[in-house]
Amino acid sequence: MSGITGILTTILVIGILVFFHELGHFLFAKLFRMKVEDFSLGFGPRIVRLFHDGQTEYNLRWLPIGGFVRISGMEIEDEAERRLTGANERKDGMTTTNAETMAQEAEEVSGIDPDGFNSRPIYQRFFVIAGGPAFSFLLGWLALCLMGVTFGLPTPKTATVIEQVMPGMPAAQAGLHDGDTVRSIDGHSLVDGIDMVNILHASPGKQLTLEVSDQKGDIRTVHVTPQAGPDPSGNGKSVGLIGIRPVTEMGPTKRTNISESFRVGNSLTALWFQTIAHLFQRPAELKDNVGGPIRIFKETTKASQQGGTSVIMLLGQLSLSLGLFNLFPIPILDGGHLALMALEAARRRKLTAEQTSRVFLVGAAVMVLTAVAVFFKDVAGLFAK
Repeated sequence: MSGITGILTTILVIGILVFFHELGHFLFAKLFRMKVEDFSLGFGPRIVRLFHDGQTEYNLRWLPIGGFVRISGMEIEDEAERRLTGANERKDGMTTTNAETMAQEAEEVSGIDPDGFNSRPIYQRFFVIAGGPAFSFLLGWLALCLMGVTFGLPTPKTATVIEQVMPGMPAAQAGLHDGDTVRSIDGHSLVDGIDMVNILHASPGKQLTLEVSDQKGDIRTVHVTPQAGPDPSGNGKSVGLIGIRPVTEMGPTKRTNISESFRVGNSLTALWFQTIAHLFQRPAELKDNVGGPIRIFKETTKASQQGGTSVIMLLGQLSLSLGLFNLFPIPILDGGHLALMALEAARRRKLTAEQTSRVFLVGAAVMVLTAVAVFFKDVAGLFAK
């Protein structure tokens, strides 16, 4: 049952993430009266057409993961994906020729359709593309801010068990490992994880003696010196850090008023951005925190077992991550579109149809290679544990 619940929760979470992201593109396209041909919930063959507003079809499709919006004049990146996978077929089943493809792309890039994406000024196209990441950030922030008034805020119970040791930090250099339990510090028996964190935070530059037991129960002594760094709570103070993340168990949840809920949500959102900034400064740690569908499934299954609060928190963090990822300047991603617009503004003319198609083909190849690398990393992580 837990596996089925995890699968259903993963589908729901990914569906909400992708749908809300695409909704940002859709609303801005409609705002600027661009021609939106299709807005669908799900992928694959259509189950039913919900309605048609005279321009846009609103459809339900078989694969219930996310959705998509199709704006006239934005099909070149789709064509690049079809070329990469060898799926160049017309609706009548015939394979398109290169001449046919280039003619179609030339019409799209030149902006022959006055209501199409490519016929509009840069500022309108900018808002349509940026609308996706903006809505992802908005969903992430709202999810974290509304957590307290929906499922409630948890009472965190931090253990002295180390969930993750950050590479290159004092803990890793001292020989601490994931799964170790810190039993005492300088002879002081620890009450809980909060007690442990408070001692570490209060000891920058001071060598500490830790009594540690591993997962087999073997006890050893470790000497570690916390280094000064910003308080993870975001209060601007400098504290002692050794580079560990303790295991956090969710205690009973309690609903709060809207003011307290938003206060906590704002703090969690700020902490997420601080954590991302920290990871980008330490590429080794960034690599360890990257995951794909398998990791998302594991984290979502774990959250579904812990309750609605954990699911909402994970949804918020994933939505923020989706917004950031889509801003990377890789063709096919939203950031790639924005980068090409910047290039267009600098050159004061658009790329040709052939240039645009090649750029998106390279972007599609990069995304496929990245997806394969992340997938194998996830699989390796399964066997490592």
